[in-house]
Amino acid sequence: MVEDRVTTAAVNSSVELRCFVRGTDRNIYLKWTRSDGGQIPANHILREGVLYIPNVQPEDAGEYSCLGIVEGDVVLFTAKARLAVVAPPRIQVNPPRQTSRIGDIIRMRCTATGDQPISIDWSRIGGYLAPNMVQSGGDLIFQGVTANDAGRYLCTAVNAAGKAEGVSELAVNEETPIDYVRKEQTAFIGANIQLKCAVAGSPAPQLEWSKDGGPLPDNAKVINNELWIKDIRMENAGRYICTASNTAGRTRDYVTLNVRAVPTLEVKIEANKEIVNMGDTLDLRCKVTGDATAYISWEKVAQDGVMPDNVRIRGPVLVINGVMPENGGVYRCTVQSYAGLFTDDYVLAIQVPPTIQPDLVETRTAPFGSTVVLDCKTTLDPPVAYTWYKQGGVLPLDATQSEGLLTIPEVKGEDAGTYICSAKSPIGTIDIPTILIVTGVVPYFSQTPLSYMKMPTLSDAYLNFEVEIAFKPESMNGLLLYNGQKRDQGDFISLTLNNGYVEFRFELGSGPAILRSREPVEQGKWHIVRISRERKNGVLNVDDQPEITGSAQGRFLGLDLVEPMYIGSVPDFRAIEQNAGATRGFIGCISHYKTGRVVHNLLREAEAYGISTCETCSANPCLHGGVCQEALTIVGHNCICPPGFSGRDCETVGEACYPGVCGEGRCINRPGGGFDCYCPLGRTGVRCEKDIIIVEPAFSDDAYIAYPTPKALRTLKMNMKVKPHTTDDCLIAYCAQSEDGSGDFTSIAIKNKSVEFRFDMGSGPAIIRSPEPILADEWLSIVAERDMREGSLIVNDGIASKGMSPGIARGLNLHTPFYVGSVDKHRVSVSPFAEVHHGFDGCIAHIEVNGVEIDLVNSAVDAANVEDCGGRTPCEKNPCLNDGTCVEDDGSPQGYVCECLEGYSGTNCEIETDLCSLIDPCKNGGTCSGSGNSYKCNCPLAYKGTNCEEVSTFSDRAYFEGDGYIALDDKLLPHTEATKDEVISFSFTTSSLEGLLLFHGQKPESDGKGQDYLAAAVVDGYFEFSFELGGGPAQIKSPVKVNDGKIHSVILKRTGRHGSFILDGLHQQFGQSQGILQMLNTDGDIYIGGVPNHLLMTAGKYPQGLIGCLWDLRIEDSGTINLYSSAKVGANVQDCEESEASGEYLDELEENFVQK
Repeated sequence: MVEDRVTTAAVNSSVELRCFVRGTDRNIYLKWTRSDGGQIPANHILREGVLYIPNVQPEDAGEYSCLGIVEGDVVLFTAKARLAVVAPPRIQVNPPRQTSRIGDIIRMRCTATGDQPISIDWSRIGGYLAPNMVQSGGDLIFQGVTANDAGRYLCTAVNAAGKAEGVSELAVNEETPIDYVRKEQTAFIGANIQLKCAVAGSPAPQLEWSKDGGPLPDNAKVINNELWIKDIRMENAGRYICTASNTAGRTRDYVTLNVRAVPTLEVKIEANKEIVNMGDTLDLRCKVTGDATAYISWEKVAQDGVMPDNVRIRGPVLVINGVMPENGGVYRCTVQSYAGLFTDDYVLAIQVPPTIQPDLVETRTAPFGSTVVLDCKTTLDPPVAYTWYKQGGVLPLDATQSEGLLTIPEVKGEDAGTYICSAKSPIGTIDIPTILIVTGVVPYFSQTPLSYMKMPTLSDAYLNFEVEIAFKPESMNGLLLYNGQKRDQGDFISLTLNNGYVEFRFELGSGPAILRSREPVEQGKWHIVRISRERKNGVLNVDDQPEITGSAQGRFLGLDLVEPMYIGSVPDFRAIEQNAGATRGFIGCISHYKTGRVVHNLLREAEAYGISTCETCSANPCLHGGVCQEALTIVGHNCICPPGFSGRDCETVGEACYPGVCGEGRCINRPGGGFDCYCPLGRTGVRCEKDIIIVEPAFSDDAYIAYPTPKALRTLKMNMKVKPHTTDDCLIAYCAQSEDGSGDFTSIAIKNKSVEFRFDMGSGPAIIRSPEPILADEWLSIVAERDMREGSLIVNDGIASKGMSPGIARGLNLHTPFYVGSVDKHRVSVSPFAEVHHGFDGCIAHIEVNGVEIDLVNSAVDAANVEDCGGRTPCEKNPCLNDGTCVEDDGSPQGYVCECLEGYSGTNCEIETDLCSLIDPCKNGGTCSGSGNSYKCNCPLAYKGTNCEEVSTFSDRAYFEGDGYIALDDKLLPHTEATKDEVISFSFTTSSLEGLLLFHGQKPESDGKGQDYLAAAVVDGYFEFSFELGGGPAQIKSPVKVNDGKIHSVILKRTGRHGSFILDGLHQQFGQSQGILQMLNTDGDIYIGGVPNHLLMTAGKYPQGLIGCLWDLRIEDSGTINLYSSAKVGANVQDCEESEASGEYLDELEENFVQK
């Protein structure tokens, strides 16, 4: 028999199950087993019928059997016992802290989960519960808070395994949580109305709307805590409940809406002018028919304070004398009568004189990816000058203008909007708007029978990643995202809908982590989900739900993903990991997909199968006559608002952009209403109405100038003269790889009252700061220079501050314009790693990039709100470079002359004397490169020496010094068949961390970025075999370093996408290129030891050539190639025996050749 049929133990405790025999003298062996199919814990101890289990875990719970065994294997009896494992309770106290007014009734709630029974008890820390405090279940209820109730309260939950505690704190003050204004409103059929719940409180309350007796009607929408009802119907009448809550409490109130039939009363604003120019007198008459006793009032919507002095109100008439730009906006006439409250609005759009009546606004619709041609239709007599711009934005980068035509190729969703053609002739100017709508922007997944999109595998996801997706489901089950390692097995990530709940799963090799949302999503509504992972830990965010966290099992930290990223479904669910959590595809719309900081355009970037168009604008959500545009946003649309309205759904009434309001400038709507004018160079004023001559630009309030993008892949040098008006943190210059703030960038800024130079090539920023603090209103000279990973900063000819970027990246990729003063913040987001965002406040007198001086005015490609510095003597801006001395001279064109130091010349001492041009040192066809005090000769084949004065020959062994190369005929490796094996072998030796061994790509004058290539190189000390066929490179690396100065032999092999190499006959490595392309398309020579231009030809991937020897080169069936006689051209190459290699190395090399 067993001692106890049921034994209870707490988690992590120890327990004994006892079995004994009575009433017999037979020799019986007692053995314990699990009779419920489970396993006896591995750490158990069995001694004389006692089963001892240390460190009990939940999985140890179950039914155990004690077997009495005689005669070896005969079971005489069985006795059963059950082990129950209990865990201490887990507790949650809500709210953890709250503030209440005296007299309020509040509640503290304590909930506990775990093994029952659980008892819950409240106590007060440092005191006793007062008579006004009542415990009910897990709640502590205060029936009328007093000032003495402020303090901390302890909830204690106890079960058989232990206890848990939680604290809730109460603060008592006299703040008013919420104050309501009760009201009743009346509206007429067909009208629009806003129902407001006037509230006040601290903190600001959150509002929810509902209708008494049923759901909100389909023509009602909550916008900014207000309930908007469009095209009111009789059934909209009733009581609408407003529920407000904050941490101080929760309460409800209502607004009663009465709906009446349309009366005969009519309100209409009549203007004395159809077109209003600046300087006109405008009369607006509020005309009321149907009630002669109605009371009329006027207001300007979104106007703070009183109206301007030139506005007069005389009963039903509003008069504006001498219209000014600030008079633009929306004017509202409000009529109070027996029939209720009526309004009518008038939008005052001021034209820039002289103005000619434009045609009606044309709306053009174009499918995604098509070419659109917009025509500036005008009746003006020639000659006519046409200028196109986009209202509230910038023209697409690939758009072209020709006469009155604007051509936009491959139109995208973000190209939609209002385009303005400004046509100017000798008799006047006319602004002609055209609205462009782009359709087919948002993909729809129908799964009839299969719909999915394929993107490249999630990059750089081995240790961490972030993904964001917005979708509108039509089914509550389906696969949103899947990215795996191998077919039907291995690591993976997945995002699924499971009965409406969002599930995020990832597998690192020891079992999947599964994160599940607390609440299901709603069908037919837009939702946004963010998933992220840092090593074993994952995070799931769904809309505004609480964040979900979880961890993967086991000890693995890395995530290996190789297969493509599938969106919406996969080609075959049988071919994915069985723990992915989905067996069907997603049905609905996906409008937004973001990885890291990159927002992807799915229709443009992804391969699509079975995809159709999501009609996100079928029910127009835009108010006030706005035009709905499908868009890759989190709600699937944008609204193109008419003049006078703004906001996501055109819900904000107030001053907004309209054609001509900013003259020659660009108009940008503010998010909260109103607009700003961005004036081009040469224009200033509130509406860009004034001319200005700019000699030296002055910046403030995020004014900027944009110049052409500099070439900076390998090196970059910036020389500037600036005068800051303040020493606050600000951005002086900025250029980046992308407009969204991701990728590479470089910046010059003022940070903590010092000049700072930063550059980031993808592995973290180099931060170089001048040690000396700067002073306001004093001129500074700044020289910021970068060479590969190394950078330097010199301020006011002081000591150079130096720094280096982390990681191994060496190329700086820049694509945005070079911004000075600030950036176009409606187009460009500054990298967060720049750590400064406010624009420069001060003057700039000189900019030089890579040795070329920039014309501050005529070289600009874009600008906004730049003024002129003015009031300076010629020498005050320190124009003389390289320590030259400035002397004022009224007779010179510049008003000054520069006295230059020896070795420099030019107007501003900008020309450094070149030794190459002075002494022409290079012989035998060598080319010279140098500076004022040094030079280097690049020697052709057959020559060497400082001045290429010595004869040098070699055969199949060649020595390179990092700047040499040999070009062989590309016919040795034609790449004519995708399925043909290509084999290359050679031997080499080097002690350098970097060095290009072999390269086959494009011609020397071609940019290698994005082009096909095949390369073998030493990268960070390791051997690397790489090739690119157009879908993403293969990069196959050796497991051991090869920069040890010893001899290494390698055999390369490529067949289509697949490649491999064998290093020293010991290490065999495999890899493949991304995508589906098989052919290698090259038209350049085969280069050995390096290339003529590493920066251009390899796109900075391989910054230098080999430093060492290379021999025994064989390409296909060529046999050993004589590098000297086979070379088409070359430079800086000599025989291995002529290099400064050690005798030991030469002996080893000779022995290697003898063995062969």
